[in-house]
Amino acid sequence: MQASIEIEGIEEIQATLSRLQRRVAHLQPVMAEIGNTIQNRIEQSFEESRSPFGKGWTPSKKASGKTLIDSGTLSGSFVSTPTESEVSVGTNLIYAAIHHYGGKAGRGHRVTLPARPFIPIDEGQGLESGVQEEIVEMLGAWILEV
Repeated sequence: MQASIEIEGIEEIQATLSRLQRRVAHLQPVMAEIGNTIQNRIEQSFEESRSPFGKGWTPSKKASGKTLIDSGTLSGSFVSTPTESEVSVGTNLIYAAIHHYGGKAGRGHRVTLPARPFIPIDEGQGLESGVQEEIVEMLGAWILEV
């Protein structure tokens, strides 16, 4: 005895899976969107003088205006570089790290700068939960836009 089963619509399913496969192979547009989101969070930290986790920055004793925004060089230096599989967001300014993490600075390391975090990562290098949720939503929407 031999049985036969016919599945209708299999071509449509295969076409959808093919589109999905092509979509996840070309993630650069959504990676650019993720980079913009992270850059916006960094800009927000500078505008509000607080970390992405909501903790206010220690005011600068020397700044004439907002802390870390005298010339705007640091706050405006962040760029994102998206690829098909990742995005990096950063700055080429060597002094960004000392302002973000705090520590000894200046000639002879005689000045102690407080940490004024602006990148939305925690001490364990994990993304701030709100940013992480936004990214998951963006990726989900991108993938489901088949």
